[in-house]
Formats: sequence, C-alpha cells, structure tokens
Amino acid sequence: MDIYYARRERQNFQARIWKVQFLMFRNAFLSALGPADLAALMPALREVVLGVGQVLCEAEELPEFTYFPSSAVISVVTLLQDGRAFEVSSVGYEGVTGLFPALTGLPAQTRTFVQIPGTAFRLAVADLRAQLEASPGLETQVLAYLQISAALAERSIACNAVHPLSARLARWLLISQDRVNQPIMALTQDYMCVMTGALRASISLAASAFKRDGLIAYKRGQVELLDRAGLEGRACECYRGDQQDMARLLDIP
Repeated sequence: MDIYYARRERQNFQARIWKVQFLMFRNAFLSALGPADLAALMPALREVVLGVGQVLCEAEELPEFTYFPSSAVISVVTLLQDGRAFEVSSVGYEGVTGLFPALTGLPAQTRTFVQIPGTAFRLAVADLRAQLEASPGLETQVLAYLQISAALAERSIACNAVHPLSARLARWLLISQDRVNQPIMALTQDYMCVMTGALRASISLAASAFKRDGLIAYKRGQVELLDRAGLEGRACECYRGDQQDMARLLDIP
C-alpha cells in the first residue's frame, strides 16, 4: 500500500511540474523534460516568431535548429520532381521538428516550413545532440515521440490512398484547429492542397461544399470552423486515430 501511494504521489508531482512548464513553454515536449534536461537546455532555448510559409529547413540540408511550436503549426513535406509538395507530417504544440537529423547527423530528406504562423522555441541541433548523448532519459523521450509521430505519418499515407478528399480535408481542418485552439486559422487553398495531396480545383470544390453546408467560413486565406460536430461527422476514421496519438504525445513522460 505504501508503494502504491508513493507512486501516486510521484505521478501527481510530475503532473504538477508538467503544468507549470507548459505554462512557461506552451509546448508539450518541452513541458515533459526532466529537471536536469531542462536546466541543460534552457540557456540555449530562444522564443521566436514564425511567419506563414517560412522555410525552416530545405530537403538535403542539415538543419541548424529544432523548433518546438507554441502557437505555430509546422508542415513537413516531400517534394516531387514536378514541383508538387505532399505533406507527410505536421507539428504543433505537442511536439518538435528536426529530431531525426539531430539523432543521426544526416541531412533532412523533406522540406520543413510554417503552415500556420505563430510562436515557437528554437534550439540549436548541436545543443540538443549534446544533451542526448549525456541523458538516457531524454533519448527515451525522443524515441517515444518519434514512434508515435511515425504512426501519425503512416496513417496519413493510408488515408490519402483510400479516403475521399472531403473526408481528408475535414480531418486536416480539425487536427489543425486542435493545434492552434482557435476557431479561425490562417490557411490558404494552396496549403490545403499540400495537406491533402489534392489539386487546387478539387480543394475548391470540397471547401465550397463545406461552406455551403455551414461547416466553415472561408475568405482571404482564413478558415473559420462554424460547425465542429458537423465537420467531425464528415471526417474519416483517421481523425479518431489522430486524437488518440495526440493524447499519447501529450502523455509522454
């Protein structure tokens, strides 16, 4: 019984620490850092403002920084030879970009850019790699994050292959709003094309149908979700999986 209560108290203490650090960073990955890791990385962390469309790392480049979004949403895309870009993952307040290059020292194979403008904390890859070498606990946290992030990316591949565009678009609008926690988002049709892997004309038709049905309002590169429950009804099953994985990311110790 004493062991049970000791474990529960330790969990409660860790939860309180997480809440305090989340108020500081508004990023779940940073909020889950242990005291030693936080003390080591804190002097190198810098809060920055990210503008829409800003490229953080090009494909075949070694990123100089990792980014921990607070209010921004960052997109990771694969580029085709014809110039088209397809989103393979996106990162909001739950996570961090650039972890694979930080672990391997190899150039990125994708382009990373700002999908929704906002703030983030920036950390030099060299500083993160140095702390990873010194901290088994941080390495475990990084690997857990990468495993869940990979599941999100793999689901997106299956989603783009088998689900209709309207369901995919509803899914991405919902997950984007989950990340920014605001009813109005800065999203252009071009970015919706990247998010869903669809042509602009098809996106225009799908978004117009959502607007006609009173699910969203759209003008001048801004999307407002008017009927979230209705949009959830249009989304594919992948959105429920996204929610579960997001909860796991927020629960990484």
